[in-house]
Amino acid sequence: MYELIILTTPTLDNIIRPNMPPERRPGGPGIYLSKAGSLLGYRTLVLGGLNYRHLPPIERAHRENNADLLPEHTGCTQHYTLAYNHQGQRIALALNRCPLTRSPRRAFSRILHATLETGPHTPIVWAPLWGAGAPEQQLLKLLLNHTPNPIVLDLQPLARDPRNSLTLYIDALRSTRRTPTIAHADRHEIRTICNRLGSSSLKECIRTLGVKELIISNGPHAVHLHTPHTRIIARPPYIVENPDPTGAGEVLLSTYTILRSRGEPPREALEKAVETATRHVEHQTLRKTSTLRTVSSMSSSPAIN
Repeated sequence: MYELIILTTPTLDNIIRPNMPPERRPGGPGIYLSKAGSLLGYRTLVLGGLNYRHLPPIERAHRENNADLLPEHTGCTQHYTLAYNHQGQRIALALNRCPLTRSPRRAFSRILHATLETGPHTPIVWAPLWGAGAPEQQLLKLLLNHTPNPIVLDLQPLARDPRNSLTLYIDALRSTRRTPTIAHADRHEIRTICNRLGSSSLKECIRTLGVKELIISNGPHAVHLHTPHTRIIARPPYIVENPDPTGAGEVLLSTYTILRSRGEPPREALEKAVETATRHVEHQTLRKTSTLRTVSSMSSSPAIN
């Protein structure tokens, strides 16, 4: 039984860090959205497009996070270069642009088949890397019109290309019977989206987006949850020094979504989600620090003749 169905594009990332050899490993929102399920002891299902020749390492990485991968052979695997500086800040460069699906109706059919096993209460997370594509928006429209499952949005793709993707998104909402249940964006993304929509206030922006519960994160600072009737604030339980925040937003969103689907009230779900995301950042940071120390130790060891 799956607690989440995740629609996203798996990636292969080239990672460059100071004083470390380059590393290539699978990435993408699906791995981090699944990590919350793994931390909470739940299984997730990830559907997304890739080139099948890259399937083995990507499938293995998802399996390590308690996720099953249901791939679509699009002939295109998304590649990124992730470059970090000495302070841990990251620059992400997309080397190509691959779709979530090339056939929205076929992808929708596979999702319907999965929901027959999971039931109508399993949330479906829409998290394409590129939100401006008509196939991704068409798939979202099919989900909102023809499934009873809660629909959850990662708003990052709408912020990446707001000129086109927001127009398509609003058009999709106008032709649907219901609206998304939960969404997440960080402070910069929601500002980009609201400015593009011409909203005079955050409340008006949320109303235009049609989202019932909006999570707004702000790095290591407090997380705000906006609902139709209230605003809830949750703060990280502790500060992680020199953090590696990669995937923290995805862990936050998926943890909150799983807990809400299990009946947790918004405040309790948000507090637990913020705590889980903080633990994720701490674990990643400790692992990165340990790797840096190992590499530094190896580089300073005397050569063996």
